[in-house]
Amino acid sequence: MTKWVRQYKPLRGAVADPMLDDPGDSDNLERYRGARADLAELDLLERRGELVDVAKINEAWSARIGRLAALAEWLDRRFGVDAGDMAREVFEDLSTEVIDELGGDAE
Repeated sequence: MTKWVRQYKPLRGAVADPMLDDPGDSDNLERYRGARADLAELDLLERRGELVDVAKINEAWSARIGRLAALAEWLDRRFGVDAGDMAREVFEDLSTEVIDELGGDAE
């Protein structure tokens, strides 16, 4: 990768980080360059919509869980505990399906 960047001089002016343009070959410099490349790739994937911010998803989901809990409580009062339990069971099943589909962990 370093040789490629050096070879294409028109791109060198576009490099915002002088460490990436340094011809040095130390191990630390290569790790730094690799880390910067990884960050750039993650940024690109996010811009393409191929990568999502899990914290944002958790925040959005958490904001709505309270409404589902309130619905289950209302069903308890209106139709009895069995109705609320059914709603909670459906919610748990759907949550498990989503976690399994995303290949995640319930923790």
